[in-house]
Amino acid sequence: MAQFNNNNQNNNSKSVGNTTYYSGLRIRNYTDNNAISISFSNGLMKVSISKPDENNRFQEVISASLSPKKAAIMVDQMEKLGDSDDGVLGTVLGMGEVQTAIGIQRRDGINYLRIAKVDKTGNITDQGSFTFQTNADPSYKWSDFDHMKFTKSYNNDIDFDMFKNALIDFARNISGAAGYGTLYLNRYQDSSMSTKISAICGKLGINTNTNTNRSYNSGGGFFTNNDNGGNNPTSQHRSYDEIASMIDDDDD
Repeated sequence: MAQFNNNNQNNNSKSVGNTTYYSGLRIRNYTDNNAISISFSNGLMKVSISKPDENNRFQEVISASLSPKKAAIMVDQMEKLGDSDDGVLGTVLGMGEVQTAIGIQRRDGINYLRIAKVDKTGNITDQGSFTFQTNADPSYKWSDFDHMKFTKSYNNDIDFDMFKNALIDFARNISGAAGYGTLYLNRYQDSSMSTKISAICGKLGINTNTNTNRSYNSGGGFFTNNDNGGNNPTSQHRSYDEIASMIDDDDD
């Protein structure tokens, strides 16, 4: 289950963006007993290869933190991956003396995630590998469902595709468009909650400053006053809610 963790314990700190979001997606290899874990913090997507300890709690072995652009590069490299062994395709992270190399490899029809730490002389100081498991995620086709007669096949690219989709979603949604869309669609619930909070604050004598100002367009713009039809209409800027209300009134 996805979770939030606020690393900033100092209420007086002005630092923002330190909240870590742990993805609910964990890609497992039950044969090797390891996993790919994903978290998000400070505008980065952290991809970790982890193994369980003696208490069966997963501990990070090695990780790579990707910016949105690096995530998009990884997606492009994954889509270029052929069916044969073409080497490791990926990208490099960091500008310091120790950099991180992350890549995807396909060998004999099996996909691998590779992460390595490389020093300034080109030596690998640490590395880890994850094998995307095969023949573990079946789908079924019933020729006779009532008597449970079926054939079974395996979706061997499902984990690979889910990992790629996580990279795609991060690179795309970091623009803020999806977040804004969610907030916009949730505006009625937010308004209801704000009204309740304002009522409570009013009882407590707390000023919430909830006054709103509406802006109107006089219709004096260049394109409005110089349309090809010769019309010079004036227009008022109206919110979505006002327009919806007007439509409802017309229906009455």
